[in-house]
Amino acid sequence: MKKLSITMTLLAVCFSTALWATPKKAVLAIQPQKIFRKVVRAVGLYTPISLVLEEESQAGVPLRLDVSDQQKPRLKLDKSIINKANEMGTKGESLLAFLIGHQVAFYYQELSSKPIFFPTNSKDNSIEDVIDADQYGMIYAHMAGYAMVDDFVDFLDIVYHNYHKEKGAIYQLRKERAEKNKQELRKFFLIFETATYLSMINENFDVSCLYNHIAQKYGGKTIYNNAGVNQFQLLLEKLTKEGINPDFYYPVTLDINPQTRGDVGAANRITVESIYQKSLGYFEKTIKADPYYIPAYLNLACLHSLKAEYGRMPGSGSSGKMTDTLLTQAQARALLKKAQVNNQKAKDLLQKLTDQASLYANVATNTKVVAAIITFLENPKANRAQAKQMLLPLRTHKKDFVDLNLRVLERRPPGEFVNLEKTCGATEQIAGIALDNKKQRGKHLGNADQQYLEGTAKANLVVVLCKNRGIRIYLEEMPGYHAKKIVYVAQGRMVYFLKTLDGYQGTTSCPPSIKLKESYEKIKKGYGEPRQKRNGTLTSVGYTFKTYLGKKIIFQLDPQFNLDSWMIYEIVDKNN
Repeated sequence: MKKLSITMTLLAVCFSTALWATPKKAVLAIQPQKIFRKVVRAVGLYTPISLVLEEESQAGVPLRLDVSDQQKPRLKLDKSIINKANEMGTKGESLLAFLIGHQVAFYYQELSSKPIFFPTNSKDNSIEDVIDADQYGMIYAHMAGYAMVDDFVDFLDIVYHNYHKEKGAIYQLRKERAEKNKQELRKFFLIFETATYLSMINENFDVSCLYNHIAQKYGGKTIYNNAGVNQFQLLLEKLTKEGINPDFYYPVTLDINPQTRGDVGAANRITVESIYQKSLGYFEKTIKADPYYIPAYLNLACLHSLKAEYGRMPGSGSSGKMTDTLLTQAQARALLKKAQVNNQKAKDLLQKLTDQASLYANVATNTKVVAAIITFLENPKANRAQAKQMLLPLRTHKKDFVDLNLRVLERRPPGEFVNLEKTCGATEQIAGIALDNKKQRGKHLGNADQQYLEGTAKANLVVVLCKNRGIRIYLEEMPGYHAKKIVYVAQGRMVYFLKTLDGYQGTTSCPPSIKLKESYEKIKKGYGEPRQKRNGTLTSVGYTFKTYLGKKIIFQLDPQFNLDSWMIYEIVDKNN
């Protein structure tokens, strides 16, 4: 198979669904149009959609791409495969997602051969394009939130048998390639997910190895965007070390829950400007890869605004010398102009997505938050009241970016809000495992800390990266419990992550006990608000995350602020 150059369009906002949730059980008949829309979004949420799905009865193929009319391209899905999918329940949705993704790949990736599903000649170049489309279809379906990777080979069997095409060398070759691709992609998703979680717990882990691996192999807009967000966070950390504390809370937006830790680490030789430039470079790469990618424009607006803010704030620096971050008024105005242009670009693109308004509620609100920050920074003495009025209509009395920045404009202590986080005595557990209990950490497969450190632990999947750093990632699946565990090992440090999956029936330990789908109002009764100043609230396009460092627990909230999933974690040093 020729080497795939998987573009930024592969890793869209739907990755949030793929990481944190599994498909819901089918209650009604499968809706191909709904699946089609989700898959096309996974191709690239911000790419104009011209392809239309139609259903028809056709002989011999599950679906076909009709581009005879360039103005009205059609993807035609065979009703017999829809019927077959309905017999399979939820897995049938994943089957259709793969089939749709396969043919969509021919359209959006412009593969050279005709968009066929069943190649007939193993010596024809079309077989390579079909196998490429298989991999694209797997990724699109997974990114759209459909369980796909582990069932992919079975899906090929089902389709080939349904159309009586299971004989011949091509079928066997395709299955062999599918098995190889499945293992490769499982590792890819695990690496990406682990880097995400490491960033969310606000520990300064150097996970550049993980993201370099992903970028070199799959390079994509999501990778660059989240790398830029990570550098933004590192920039805030560096500013704090230099004695500079910006007031505002900037809603940098993830393309899902992840962020990278880049390759900065905690070295003091790294300057504020170098981190700013690295973040800037990542966001610019994202836009170059996809000019319709809204989060990158919002994030650039945040980055330029932040620099304009801290550029007016002298700091002492860890060495006792004044930092080199000060800007002239002209430089600050130029940065705010750039911020305004990028924020407006995000708003303009959002207006084209009115049919998906609920999905982008966080983003739409955050562009208004940034607009208010820019307005204030243009003239802090004269524009405070105006900026406040821009935010007041958006206030929900939740500790979101609207509320946090209103507190700043209302002259609350800079960068602070009341610490309401509670730490009840109960130990958090998922699937009966408490990660702060050494004996329970490896309970599921019978592993001990030492086995993870030595590389002998049992797991459903193990990834080894950067051998000089001793980086390994273990995935342990617990399907009977609707939970999973990931263990990250690097240079004698281990981080355990244990999270709920859709259908988890357990509850949290802090009273009042909380279960999936309950509101954040109930969570606050047991946990209060996160105590962390700037990273206690994170956002992605579709979700908000509340990180409670005191309890080592992260709650994922949907746009209605209901609990979608939660995760507990534990950091272990071999010397402890």
